[in-house]
Amino acid sequence: MEKDERLRDHLTERLAPFGARARVTFDDVRCVDLEGGLDLGSALVSIMPFDPKLATDLIRHVFTCPRVEYGLVVVPSTSAQLLTRCTDLAVVEVDGIARSSFWPPAPTVLRVLAIGRRSTCSS
Repeated sequence: MEKDERLRDHLTERLAPFGARARVTFDDVRCVDLEGGLDLGSALVSIMPFDPKLATDLIRHVFTCPRVEYGLVVVPSTSAQLLTRCTDLAVVEVDGIARSSFWPPAPTVLRVLAIGRRSTCSS
């Protein structure tokens, strides 16, 4: 999902080598029918907004869709802290990203997170 139409040509070109395995929908993720538009076992791969609350809320929203199995996201470090408190998500920090990796530089410290669903099975 990408809300910014200015990225259409760039993202379409960059994802072309992945064929049908990757696609971009240009819309606000909160306005899209995820249940009807995603295949079972889909992944969220995203650089989230740099606003910690918005990034956290968007990830939580996407994971309400049972078709989304896992994610690899770049988020502000505050979002990483908030997401690790979620009892229904398994969140592991896998890397950090320098602010200078973005232009203009990111306004906050960023983390790369692997996200999955916590097992609800009990013995």
